[in-house]
Formats: sequence, C-alpha cells, structure tokens
Amino acid sequence: MPASRQTSTSTARDGAVGQVEAKLRQSEERFQSVFDHAPMGILLLDADVRIQRANRALCAMLQFPENELIGRVVTELIHPVDRSASAAMRTRIVAGEVDDLSVERRAIRKDGGQLWLEVRSTVERRVDGSVALIMTHVVDVTEKRARDEELRDSEARLRAIFETAPIGMALLTPGGDLFQGNRALATMLGRAPDDLRQLNAATLVHPEDLPGTLGQVAEALAGSCESFAGESRYLRPDGQVVWGAYQSSLVRGADGTPAYFISQVLDVTERKLAERALRASETRYRELVEVSPDLIVRMDLDGNFTFVNDAWCVAFGVTRESVIGQSTMARIIADDWEQARQGLRALAEPPHQARIEIRQPTVDGVRWFEWEGCGIANAGGQIIELQAIGRDVTETHETAAALAASEARYRDLVELQQAVVLRMTLEGRIAYVNEYGSQVFGLRSDQMIGEDVMDWVYPADREHTRNAFSQEFAPPYHTAVESRIESHGEVRWFKWEGTVVFDGRGNPMELQSVGFDVTERRAQADALRASLEELRQNEEKLRLLAQRQVVVREEERKRVGFDLHDGVCQELIGIGIIIETIRGRHAAALAEGAGDLLRVGRYLSEVVEHLRLLAGELRPMLLHDLGLEGSLRSLAVGLATPQTSITAVFPTAVPRLDETAEVTVYRIAQEAVTNALRHAQARTVRLELTVAAPDLRLVVSDDGCGFDPARRRTTALGLLSMEERAVALGGRLAVTSVPKQGTSIVLECPCEERPSSATP
Repeated sequence: MPASRQTSTSTARDGAVGQVEAKLRQSEERFQSVFDHAPMGILLLDADVRIQRANRALCAMLQFPENELIGRVVTELIHPVDRSASAAMRTRIVAGEVDDLSVERRAIRKDGGQLWLEVRSTVERRVDGSVALIMTHVVDVTEKRARDEELRDSEARLRAIFETAPIGMALLTPGGDLFQGNRALATMLGRAPDDLRQLNAATLVHPEDLPGTLGQVAEALAGSCESFAGESRYLRPDGQVVWGAYQSSLVRGADGTPAYFISQVLDVTERKLAERALRASETRYRELVEVSPDLIVRMDLDGNFTFVNDAWCVAFGVTRESVIGQSTMARIIADDWEQARQGLRALAEPPHQARIEIRQPTVDGVRWFEWEGCGIANAGGQIIELQAIGRDVTETHETAAALAASEARYRDLVELQQAVVLRMTLEGRIAYVNEYGSQVFGLRSDQMIGEDVMDWVYPADREHTRNAFSQEFAPPYHTAVESRIESHGEVRWFKWEGTVVFDGRGNPMELQSVGFDVTERRAQADALRASLEELRQNEEKLRLLAQRQVVVREEERKRVGFDLHDGVCQELIGIGIIIETIRGRHAAALAEGAGDLLRVGRYLSEVVEHLRLLAGELRPMLLHDLGLEGSLRSLAVGLATPQTSITAVFPTAVPRLDETAEVTVYRIAQEAVTNALRHAQARTVRLELTVAAPDLRLVVSDDGCGFDPARRRTTALGLLSMEERAVALGGRLAVTSVPKQGTSIVLECPCEERPSSATP
C-alpha cells in the first residue's frame, strides 16, 4: 500500500478514536456531574454491599466524609432494628430474585443521630448473572414522617373531640345535606350515627320552624352574615319532638364560594320544660396523596429538553422522542413561569445551582415538583448543558395545607362553643384551655398551662372526680362526671365528658375533656324534686281526708240505720199494736170504721218493712255475713228486673278485705249498677271483680244509651261520690262512655287482706 494511503487511513482511524474518546469523556463528565450534584444521596455498592462511591449529598446526609465511607459495609450505617431486613434483602439480590427495590430504612449519622431514608436500588449484573454493581438512591424523609405523625396526632385530637362532644355537631352542604354528625346529635335525634348521612336538615326541622331556619341559611349564603343562631324543634322517627338551640357558621373556600356549614345543636328540650341544656362540638379530617417517583431532565441553555428519563415520561404520559427539543415551559403552569425562568438563569450563572418548586400538569393532574438543578460544564469549564432532578412534593404541600386547615378547624371548633375544652397530659396537667375556659376560671390560658386540673375542682368533689377520670384508661376510654368548681368567687356545677386521645400507633397521647355549666339545671332539678315531694304529701293528705270522709259517712249511715231500725220502726210497730188493741176492744162500737183501722194497720206494716229495707241499705249487714263476693252477688240478684239482667263475675277468689275497703267497693258497685238501671236504659249489666294482691279491679259495664264524658255535669252526685270513694282508697276511677254504645266504670286500687284474727 502506498505510504500516502497508509498515512490517510491511520489519520482517519485516529480521528474516529478521538471522537469516541471525546464522547466517552463527555458522557463520563455528565455522569460525574449528575452523581456529584444530585440533590439526593447516591451510593455505588459491590456484591458484598460495600460502598465503592458516595456522592456529596449522601455524605452531608450522614455527616461522614467520603473517605470514611469507602469500603464500609452499608448495613453498618443502618439502624440495628432494620439490619436484619437489609441483610435478608441483600441475600435475595445475590440470589438473583430482586433487581429493583424501594424501601424505607432508619440510618445512624456520624454524631449518633437517627434519620429516616427512602432507599431505591438498581442491580447491574454480569453476563453470568452475578452482581456487578448496585446503584442506590437515598432521600431523607425524616421531616416528611414527622409531619405525617403530627398530622395524625392532630386528626386524632379532632376525631376525639368530635366523637366525645356532649352537644350535637354536624357538617352540612350548602344545600342542607348532612354528611357528618356525631354521637350526641344521633342520640338527640333518636337515630343511629350512620343514618344521619342519609338525611337533609329540612326533613328534621319541624314544619312550623323550617321557614325561619331556611331564611337564615339564605342570608348566610347571600353574604349577609357568616353565622347565625336560634332555637328550633326537631322531629324524631317515633314522632317525638325535641327542641335544639343551634349555632351555625358558614365556611367558605379559598375562592370565597360556600363550602359547608358547621352546626352545633344543643338539646334544650328539658330546658324548654325545666330549663335544661347541653352542648358539644365537631370536626372532620382529610386523606393525603401518594408520592410520585423522582424525575431527571437535561436541557440546553435555552431550556429546551435534550434528555428526559423514563420516570418523567410516565409522569407526563409522553414518549422521550416526542419532547426532545421542546421548551420545558410547555410543561409548567403559566403562573409559575417566572419562577422557572429565574431557576434556569441561576443554573447558567455561578455557582450554577438552583432549587425551585413549581406546578406541572401530569397524567395525574397538576402536581407540585421540587427541582434541584446544576450546570454541566465541558473540559474548559464552559456551561454547555443544564440538568435538573425533580421530586414530587405534592404530598408535602397538601400535608402542610391539611395540617394548617385541621389545626384551624380545631381552634375554630373549640373557641366557638360555650363549653370549657381542656387538653391534659396523662398525669392530669393542663396542656390547653380554650378562651371560654379561661373566662370561666378567670385566668389567662398561659397561667393555667402545666397546672394540675384538680386544683380548680371543689375540694369535696376531688376524690370522685379523680376516680371518674381514672376510668378513661380502660375501655371504652370515656367517662362523664359532674363536679363543682369555683368561678369568679361563685361555686358552679359542671358536667365533664372526658376521653383518652391516642396517637397514630395506638398509644395514649393525652386526655381531653369538655365541660358544660349545669348549675341552673341542677338547681331547677332540686326545685322540681322539692315540688314533687310537696305534691306527693298534699295528695296523701287529700287521700286521708277523703278516706276520713268516707268513714264518717259510713258511720253516720250506720247510726241512722240503727236509729231507723231500733227507734222509728219499733215505735211504728208499737202504734200498730195499739191500733189493733183498740180495734179488738171496741169492735162493736167501731163496726163502721173497722175497715179503715185494718187498712191503717196494713199501711203501718208496709212503712215498717220499707224502713227496715232502708236501714239495711244504710248499713249493709250482708258484708258482715257474706263478705264482698257474696254481697255483690246478692246485689246483682236483688236489683235485676225483667227488663234488665245483671251478671256478677269473679275471675279470681275474693278474700276478706279491710272493712273500709269492702264497704267502699260495695258502695261504688251499688252506685254504678243503680245508675245503669235508672239512667242508661240498659238491657244487660255486667259486674266483674278481680283481686290479684296487692291490686283490686272492679268493672261495671252496660249496653245502655251512654253519654259524652266531656259534657258530664259537674253536679252528677253519683259519679262524684264514686270518685271520692276511689281517692279515699288510694286508687282511681275511670269512666268510659260513648253515646248509644254503653258505659264502663273501672275502679283500680290497692287492697289489703283482713287479718285472720279480724275475720268474723
């Protein structure tokens, strides 16, 4: 071959090799730049998981210089609790079972401190399948986990105060649909908590109160007011009406549109009847979003894409080829363009580093990304390309917003209600008190923080209050107690509802208690009990007076009966004997008047017989001989007529009762049957007596003409007499009648058997 051709071929080969070597150097420089400037930690490990290389971010994270990390087994940096899991994973990698993994592990810094790391590893293998290299990306997620714990704790407190609030609380849509309600509200409305979510407020409010409530809601939605209050009646499923004092606040979104109503409803049914009241509070919570994978992009100095990794393509739903050469601005929300441009300018200028957070529309919607970028320089130090690594921080933004909103709702909730809200350590020392509580105790909240809550409880109530709150540490982790406190020099009664608040791991975190002033309710209850006792004593006096009147009346009837029988009747008999003697002596002289004297004698006999019957009615001797059952049977037989049949029925045996009771029951039965015969025009009368100690029941019913009890004459002496006799026995008399459908008179009273020694 000619020398010129050999020289030309050699020169071409050297040029090609030079180009390959230049591209290789440029590729290595890019990798080195990505490795050194990456915002997350990067490790290169061998098959024995010994550290071959560690970038600056990892060294700063663990506080080790790189030379102290090289050659160390990576599990030495893992928290002892997590080492066994890491060793097991290494075994699976060597066995070829795993090539990609993503886990969270605790690591130990050089100073002994602990931090949580998100670890993602990729295994490169040789042709024979053995491990050649393990590339590991490490992100510090300690702060994120702490925020998660804080949010869970806050949500636990909100959930606890919502569920244990002593007053009804509800969250409603602007249209009135109830989408969350607590146990107190469900109890007040006589429903199960889950049933509340199926209701609209308009179906619960009494129709007469609904227009006023809807007017208040309309004013709030129109912007005339943000909150309103009032009292309304509510309907329970069984038709019962309960009264509630409500206070509602409209919560608006960030754009000012109505979001939902927070309503507190205090059951004031007893206050309407006896001036009683209760209150409570409510809350709600949110869920967090999942984290998207990190993204890597390279751009020219104008911000046009030169490279995007697979994770970026998946996040935005495009192919790599379709976006190369496009401006990165097309993938950023317009409101964040200026911030993105400032970041690009910072990468082009020393120190060629920048960090920004921007919003970008992805296949999952608009997401927040944190981008850490740097400038890539050539061998001459000139910036030839821009590189950025992005991490989805949407969860961080939303978590912070949810935490702020949750804390704001909690503060609004406890500050709005007229109840004392306390949070305490497990030892009972105050950690938080709301504004109303500060007003009740007459101290600023900072003066109460750290103090023993029992210092404010009335001395005589401390022991039982402490015992009640100690029960919170056992299921159902809830207690209620009433105790006195001193408020502005005055002793007042408070009802306390307490519960234990647990953290996200189920461990007791703090105690929470809500107290409502029940001083007026207790005073009214005491007054009501005193009034009821006085009423009971007056009723007893009235019963004894009526009983005495009945006894006096019966004694008087007995005396009159004796007088008629032993006095008047005997005297009339004597007169008859005298007349008969005169007629016998002077029969001849009185021949013409003999018939008249005979008739006079006959009339006297009839009068005597009539008076004897009357005396017997005034003093029913049958009771003495036959008892109550025999006397009533005799009464039925004696009063029956061809037009009216009278039946006496005794489902149970009738023992000898107290004499006063027997006389009273007999008189009531006698009066009821006599009334049916005189006024009802009845064809049948039924008398039924049942004695089932210690109660007696007498029923006298007829099929007569009946009457309207509502139009009964107050001067009806027969009914008044029966009612007085029933009261005297400590019982009650019920009269049921319908025109043309008959009448029923029922006596129910206690009875006492006559001692055997007193039975004749």
